[in-house]
Amino acid sequence: MDLQGDKQSEEFERLVDGWQTRAKMAGMAAERLAELRSKTHQHLPCIPESRTLELLEQAGFRGITRFYTGFVSQVGWRF
Repeated sequence: MDLQGDKQSEEFERLVDGWQTRAKMAGMAAERLAELRSKTHQHLPCIPESRTLELLEQAGFRGITRFYTGFVSQVGWRF
């Protein structure tokens, strides 16, 4: 499993916004939401999908297809 995404991109911000909306609906306090948003950007190590694909290809895998994504966790790859 790897965490992937460009933390500087609009797409990543939309993912974080969606996660925060879900957490807020589940009752998470606004202060905790703000803290977690900050920690997500400061401490969550992510790499771009293109780098993941490059590493898989370098390892000899072919016909690579991502078949599952959950937030920024890419846990399903098919070779």
